[in-house]
Amino acid sequence: EYPFSTPLPVPGMWPHEDVQIELVDTPPLAAGHVPGALMGTVRAADVVCVVVDASGEALEQAEEVLGVLAERGVTLRSTPHAELDPHDSSQHVGLIVANKVDAAPMENVTALRELYAERLEVRPASAATGEGLEALRQRLWELLSVIRVYTKQPGKPADHDKPFILPAGATVDDLAHEIHRELPQKMKYARIWGRGHFDGQQIYRAETLHDRDVVEIHQ
Repeated sequence: EYPFSTPLPVPGMWPHEDVQIELVDTPPLAAGHVPGALMGTVRAADVVCVVVDASGEALEQAEEVLGVLAERGVTLRSTPHAELDPHDSSQHVGLIVANKVDAAPMENVTALRELYAERLEVRPASAATGEGLEALRQRLWELLSVIRVYTKQPGKPADHDKPFILPAGATVDDLAHEIHRELPQKMKYARIWGRGHFDGQQIYRAETLHDRDVVEIHQ
């Protein structure tokens, strides 16, 4: 609720359907105030949310934080991971969260959107009332650009409790390596239940997987 009230990173878990995603509330960034090791946390994050106070000087806050990041070689874009240039280490997935919209005129959010329309999304939200949080969570999931793949053993039901989390565009070979590093060499073929396939259809290691596919690997 108040500036500089978070002295250390505070992690928390966000359950998204059958996946646990870690959120980290960090100490604030400002010109002349960059806590030690914080940039390492930012660079390691899959998505960076710049949270500003929509009821206050939101434009100034956003510009200041983005300026601090840019000075340290971090540029945010509201683009899913799969669409970023893999050869540009300065680009990171991110967006602006305009918090406290319950106490702010909508013109403040509109001004932010107009300023950053070319590269950053602005998501209005209220931690106090919950307004906009569900839409924010859904967009964060999309920006992560990952898929859930379930596995099963022959003749047994699929394990829907613990999906493997893979980058969008991952293949059967990628899944096999995630299960065990030696499995890709031992795998002969796989069967799949999912979008665009007949149930139990035989596929091979180069087949691209989709969210919520069920795969049965045969050695």
